[in-house]
Amino acid sequence: MNKVLLKEILGSKFDLMPEAVKEMHSIQQTKKVQGTAKVVGGKNPIAKIIQILARLPAPTRRVPVRINFIKRNDSEEWDRLFGNNPFHTIMKKEGPYLAECLVAFPVTFVYEVMADQKGFSLHVVKVRFLGIPLPRFMQPSLAARAGEWRGRYRFSTWVGFWFCGRVISYFGYLEQ
Repeated sequence: MNKVLLKEILGSKFDLMPEAVKEMHSIQQTKKVQGTAKVVGGKNPIAKIIQILARLPAPTRRVPVRINFIKRNDSEEWDRLFGNNPFHTIMKKEGPYLAECLVAFPVTFVYEVMADQKGFSLHVVKVRFLGIPLPRFMQPSLAARAGEWRGRYRFSTWVGFWFCGRVISYFGYLEQ
């Protein structure tokens, strides 16, 4: 039986989360989901350059989102499509943490995952660029949460830096 990545990291706390969240992240084989999102980009020119270099989704008021969750032996690939903008990451367990590697840019985020009856949140523990840990002052701030609203899976993510503010934020809903 394939292990469920998020359950492996959270242990019994996985079972505290709402059904829509548990169902979305109980990835035992490849599955496709879709939904709707809003993407907001940063206003600062530096934030815009970072968004382009990292190939992050383009800002848009309302965009269809399609995600292929691709199950691998020791990882999950999250192949997202925000309208026509691809955004691909690979999720792995790293000790007690969740590591997210951006495919289009050599950055890895390592998160502590916190879960409760409302869902889960990600908290940055460290960030690596080209495999090298970044000092704290160069790491982006990130606020990410997944939960349930009216029976649907809801997500929100905000990423920015102290020197340029928000680089990107996106939020929306997914259906199984």
